[in-house]
Amino acid sequence: MSDSCRTSMMAQWLAKSYVALNCPRRRRVGAVVIGAILRLEGGPFFSRTARRLLQRHHGVDVGPYSYGPFFAPGVFPTGVSIGNYVSVAPSARVFPRNHPLDVFSTHPLFYEAQHGLMQRDALAPGSLRIEHDAWLGAGSIVTPGCRRIGIGAVVGAGAVVTRDVANFAIVAGNPARVIRSRFDSASAARLLASEWWTLPPDKAVRAASIAIRDAASAPATNSHVVFS
Repeated sequence: MSDSCRTSMMAQWLAKSYVALNCPRRRRVGAVVIGAILRLEGGPFFSRTARRLLQRHHGVDVGPYSYGPFFAPGVFPTGVSIGNYVSVAPSARVFPRNHPLDVFSTHPLFYEAQHGLMQRDALAPGSLRIEHDAWLGAGSIVTPGCRRIGIGAVVGAGAVVTRDVANFAIVAGNPARVIRSRFDSASAARLLASEWWTLPPDKAVRAASIAIRDAASAPATNSHVVFS
């Protein structure tokens, strides 16, 4: 994780109380604790301790500088991995797995062990990777048919994503469809090669600017972007 992320002694003390207060199950209490930790460590862009708690107790990985509702325990389920510089609107939601359709009931009591009736989960956990610099707009929904939101991709407000989204694609609608690419092929290739999202903000600006400049000065090529 980037050195720009922050850790405070008070936040670490609060993190130790997270299990003692049964925050993984008492999610409202957990949200208060994580909220306090975020304030102590400069907010969601920078808090290292909050990220550690989400990964350790909720199975959600969050990269540096990313922000969104996932800092509230349980809002994003286990198996979601979020890259760096990701923007997620407060009302966006992700669902890596569905209710079962081939058993007598679709109710969680009958397929989730956490409710005490079943000895083990009847469904395998789903997974979703939201890549670096992706943006999920207000009210967008990502369904189990999607396993990857690409680098620099944009999911429009209210979109329902049912399949993977390519790097730099802008998608919208229900079901979500590609509107266009944010960049031509040359610029996209240069930005991917720069890997600016691995850098702290001041260095990221320079790396991305150089990539765009180099793409603009390169000989003209076929600029058509093909989405899978």
